[in-house]
Amino acid sequence: MARGRSALPVAPVTQRPVAALVVAVGAVCGAATRWAVGELVPASRFPWALVLVNLAGSLVLGMVAFRAATGRRELVRLGAGIGFCGSLTTFSSLAVTLAHELGDGGSFLAVEVLVVHLAGGVGAAALGAGLRHRWWPGPALV
Repeated sequence: MARGRSALPVAPVTQRPVAALVVAVGAVCGAATRWAVGELVPASRFPWALVLVNLAGSLVLGMVAFRAATGRRELVRLGAGIGFCGSLTTFSSLAVTLAHELGDGGSFLAVEVLVVHLAGGVGAAALGAGLRHRWWPGPALV
């Protein structure tokens, strides 16, 4: 079985309205959080708000993605992982920030931002998985 793929067939979203609603509610919460962070974090040359939302999303996703998801756990994974983290985090803003910095000759800052996102994101996801294991022990996917 390929990693990250379920061997069980998944019903279309039209047959799972509760799951769709949970994803939508999570997405609204994630988008509102992302907007609030952008408003509250002072603007600076370094994109702190972008880093904060992406690392926070990696942490939360690490907490929910590495746990076997059945029943209510599946709804938590859908709402927190796909809905909340999907709308909170942003790869496209990272790409635009990097392209802008490279275009303006800010290659050092672009590399800094990329390294912080990659190393910080992996570290935050691993921390999230570790916290999940500590707080909610149970079967894990990896």
